[in-house]
Parts: sequence; C-alpha cells; structure tokens
Amino acid sequence: MLKDWIYVDFSVGTMADALPGGRVNRMKPFGIDLRYPFAPVNTSYSSNTYFLVPTVPDLPATIRGALWVDKNEKIYKYGGYFLDKSLWNSTGHDLDTRPSELWALETANRTWSKLPPPGGSPVVGARSGGVASSADLGLGFYAGGSLNNMTDSQFGNWTNKLEPVLNTLLTYDMEQNSFTNTTIPFDPFTLSSLVYVPVGQKGILLFLGGISVSDGAFNGSTNTTRNRDMDYINIYDIAKKAWYLQRASGYIPRDRYWFCTAVAVAADNSSYNIIIHGGLSLSSHEAFADTYVLSLPSFVFFRVDNAMDQVRRYDHTCHLRNNKLFVLGGRDVDQEMRSWIGWENGACDPNGFVNVLDVNTFSWDASYDPADTGEYLVHKSIYRVIGGK
Repeated sequence: MLKDWIYVDFSVGTMADALPGGRVNRMKPFGIDLRYPFAPVNTSYSSNTYFLVPTVPDLPATIRGALWVDKNEKIYKYGGYFLDKSLWNSTGHDLDTRPSELWALETANRTWSKLPPPGGSPVVGARSGGVASSADLGLGFYAGGSLNNMTDSQFGNWTNKLEPVLNTLLTYDMEQNSFTNTTIPFDPFTLSSLVYVPVGQKGILLFLGGISVSDGAFNGSTNTTRNRDMDYINIYDIAKKAWYLQRASGYIPRDRYWFCTAVAVAADNSSYNIIIHGGLSLSSHEAFADTYVLSLPSFVFFRVDNAMDQVRRYDHTCHLRNNKLFVLGGRDVDQEMRSWIGWENGACDPNGFVNVLDVNTFSWDASYDPADTGEYLVHKSIYRVIGGK
C-alpha cells in the first residue's frame, strides 16, 4: 500500500471469458490507482483503474514472497516461489528456479534494481511466511514460512514432499541492506499473519493464526500439523527483543490460516484495532467470508459482519487507507490454483478482484470514490466495550 496506489506483484488470476469456469492466468505486476473512483464489480483488468508496472527480464517471477516499503515508498521484494513450469506449459526460463535474490522498486520512476547480497551472504528465500514492515523504522519482517525445491535452486534436488517449515523471524534493515535472523520460541509455522503495531519504543509484532508444524516439515503426515489457536497470541517487542504470550477474549474467530489483516489506529491512540478477514480451515478445508476486529490493548475480539455480503476467500491481501479497507484477490476452495493435475479452475468471484470495506460502518461499498474517504472512527460496537473513541 502506497500513498495513492496499491502495488500487486506477480500473481495468478481466474479471468472471465467464454471458457466454462473461467481460465487461470499468470499475471504480471500491476498497480491499482486510488486517486479516481471505480466500481469494484464492473471494473475490468483493462480499465484505467489498473496499470502495468514495468519489469525487467531478470526480475524473479515469484509469488507469495514479501514486499516491504520504506519511508520513501521504495518497495523491496524478497522470497516467494516459482510456479511449476511443467503445469503451465512454459517453454521460457522465467519460471526456472534460481538462487534467491533481493530486488527493489523505485516507485517514483517505476524502475527495478537488484540489490547486493545483504551482509555479503547469499539470500535464502522462503515462501508463505508472515510479512510486515515499518516505514518509520526502515525495517521489514518475515516470520516462519517454508522452503522447497521451487523457492531456491540450491534445493533443486529436493522432492516435492520435502518442505522444511521455519521457526525464525527474519528482520531486514532497508537502510543498511542487512538481515538479522532470530529463532522463535515456539513451533515452526507457516501461512500465518504477522502484524506490526506502532506502540512502545519501536512497536510490537503479533503472530496470528496459521499452521503449526511441530516436527518442522510437511511430510504427508497430519500428526504434527495443526491450526494455531487464534485466542493465544505470540507477541514480540522489537526494542526489548522480548517474547510474550497473550490470551484474547471476546468473539474468538475459528482457527484459520491464509487470512488478511490491517491495523486501524484510533484518533486518540486509545486503541489499535486489527481487522481480520476471511481465511481457510486446516481441519475442514472450509474458506471463510467473515470479518473480525482484535482490539488492543484490551485484546478483545469482535465479529463485525455477518459474512453474508461477501464470497468465502483465502490467500488474499488487505490494505487500509483512512476508513477504507481494500481486499484484493483471494479465492474459495473451488478456485484451487493449478498445483495438481485435475483441480478445477473454478468460477470467478462475482464481487470482483477489488472489494472495499468501510471500516467505520463495516459495510461493503458498491463503489469507491476517494472523496468519500475520511478519518477512521472506532465503531460503536467496539468502543462501548473498550472505551475511547
């Protein structure tokens, strides 16, 4: 999320056309311009709302990596994985797995550059970790995730069943171009949400949901893989380098992973409200359409919509601008991405690629107009319980 637009990296989308159920396409990086009105349902990929972001031939075409943004709105791209070219009938080299690299996008002129290896050491790219950043601190964070033979060419001789899951917190210093790796004091995990909250000296990181893998590897066994509890929240104080465990109360969401989050701050700084939307259940393979708020410092969950106005979705992103939450992409379980032969493409989302939630009213907007955006106001259902405004 930048000042006036949202950057969308390499991705996969189900496009509406004459084919039954649509067709799955690889999509190049593009932007969503927030300076002009648009109707989410009726806005096509070819409209003026979307614009292509130029790439260079050597830019890694990875998905599900990290994007960090500094105070100058420079974007840093780390990790992710390459799609299986055999399933995409690709004869080029853009999907060839190669050594991991760190790249940066100067958004002012939209030019890419490859950065030197941080600290002179090779970059090891991971996938599906929790991602957060602080532009003020100039720090990017990557928590957990996994490695396999499509994340880095050094693992090219691994089989598809060998996928170590990480219990590390990677911190990237954008000014110094350096990495710090910290071991996390709980089980390895992946597909979690990492949330930066600007409180205290340098802020805190919250680790929400996801999948825990106690033996540290996806190996076909379900004995060591479970949903991480949503009501027990791991917290890292960045300045103190200290870990805490906090239990939340209220309307606890069902355990889930692959959901999206964004932080809305009360005008008087009395509360920091983490908005949570969608996700997927590990046990039932059921996607969700509901929305919750986890309010800090009270650590109380609130359910703020009835999940009737949206389709179920997971593997999406959330971006907050003032009182408008932009929910991008995602899919239901009938839109599985092409990973195993025989999975269907699935129907397109009837609500469109971009969905807009007004977080002051918790109602979904049929159209977006920048003139209608305003200051974030804590919803009455929340401040009646926690106080403040």
